[in-house]
Amino acid sequence: MRERKRIGPHEVWQEADTDFICWSHIGMLEEAEALELIHCVVSFTRPRKPTFLLCDHRKATGVSAEARRLISSKQHTREFEGYIAIFGASSPVRILTNLIFKAAALTLPFELHMGSFSLEPEARAWLAAHKQEVFRREEETMAQGTVS
Repeated sequence: MRERKRIGPHEVWQEADTDFICWSHIGMLEEAEALELIHCVVSFTRPRKPTFLLCDHRKATGVSAEARRLISSKQHTREFEGYIAIFGASSPVRILTNLIFKAAALTLPFELHMGSFSLEPEARAWLAAHKQEVFRREEETMAQGTVS
């Protein structure tokens, strides 16, 4: 596990055994925190490899309008395939998060997949299944490249 990074009241880290990037969202996410979070996630992401983000929203209260605009803008992004599993969010936070990521999916120049779950094991299972599928596709692509 990489060292946990504190961003305001939030924490971000990367698990060594799963390679998931984990984010503990506590309270309100403000614009400056969102920007630092984006940079932190990108720093944990390997080039041309998918990102698997596990978000703990059990203590989240919301996302500021400025942070929502930043997250859904192309300004601070680079191309990557992303899988985001959110768990533990209250109904209002879950609805808001779904809207933010749907808006982002329409404007961002890369593929973004999101799942919202009540419990952490469900979120982890969803990410693990997608990770397995991504790596299966990579192996098929590599095998096709060696056959040619």
